Amino acid sequence: RDHFGADLVDMETFAVATVAAAAGLSVLACRVVSDAAGDTLPREVAQVSKPQSTMRRFGTVLGAIGRRPKAALDFWKLWEQSLTQSQRLGQGLADLAAVVAESATES
Repeated sequence: RDHFGADLVDMETFAVATVAAAAGLSVLACRVVSDAAGDTLPREVAQVSKPQSTMRRFGTVLGAIGRRPKAALDFWKLWEQSLTQSQRLGQGLADLAAVVAESATES
């Protein structure tokens, strides 16, 4: 970020692009920004994100809410953000596909 003066840093896509470049492949990425660098996730999210069965995850969420009732609001806000960002990403991919299709027909 400092080197290029970037407003955003996308480390995951960079890793994919690096591997693709080494293999001689092109990469086209479409991403959405879901949080700012200074944002912190509620501590319970890390536990819910661990690989576990659906019932175990449900129990983890209920336990988190039982210990800290405000966690319910945190989970709700995270869910709403996920839906919004998923819709934006879907629209971005549809727009990108249209541009690629148009480009292919012009070639």
